[in-house]
Amino acid sequence: MITRVTFFVLIAFSVAACEAITDVTVINSRPTQWLLPSALSEASGLAPAANNTVYLHNDELGEIYRFNPRTNSIFKVASISWPPVGEDFEGIAGYGTSLFLITSDSRLFEIRDFAPREHHQVVGARRISTGLENQCEFEGLYNLAGKLLMPCKESKSDQNPNLFRVFAYDIKTEKVSEFLELDPDKIEGVEIVAATAFEANSTHYFVVSENYLITIDRDTLNGEAIKLSSELHKQVEGITFLDDGTVIVVEDNRRGLARLTQYASLEELISLNL
Repeated sequence: MITRVTFFVLIAFSVAACEAITDVTVINSRPTQWLLPSALSEASGLAPAANNTVYLHNDELGEIYRFNPRTNSIFKVASISWPPVGEDFEGIAGYGTSLFLITSDSRLFEIRDFAPREHHQVVGARRISTGLENQCEFEGLYNLAGKLLMPCKESKSDQNPNLFRVFAYDIKTEKVSEFLELDPDKIEGVEIVAATAFEANSTHYFVVSENYLITIDRDTLNGEAIKLSSELHKQVEGITFLDDGTVIVVEDNRRGLARLTQYASLEELISLNL
């Protein structure tokens, strides 16, 4: 599939007034949870950043933030255009010096030569049409070795609408293909997969669907679902693994205040949600 590429507001400069670093409030100690500022009440996807920090974004505006769990601080690092472009952003991923965001209707926004600093930048973005707008409503974005994986939250196709599908955008060739098609019957504990986040390690894919974390074996494609504790999580919108094994989860305020949760490991996430 050939993608259409257009350029959107090609500007890149720093805002004169630095964006203040905001301390976020710790509301729980095990796992550690933080309340997010009001600007992130509609927080969405997560992506790993340098030095075990994370990027996150608002799902209504092209604004990107960086969170440092060691210092309990968050600051806005970039806006796409000014005023920020309004879109239904549903995921973020990095590749090299580029940062990508995806919209629910499958469009990608690429910020090239992104250099995160501790002040707010207004940046340009390349807008990429994947041609998948009639296939699915998308939530989540994950970079797997130069392929941006785009999981379906809800199928728009009449053919096998219950199948869980993941599409891939190859960053180098700019081609789109179907990466994964999975019958939910192969996943113990759920009847349907409505993805809101996607992550992977060397052995498994991880999908957040409603109040479940689904683990899928990359070889057999068999899966199981872990129900997330309603005391800890209300509306998970993103998950990411850091280099030190830490797992970070973000959720918006649809059924509670927007917050981040940090687990020391995947094992801790599983044990504290049993």
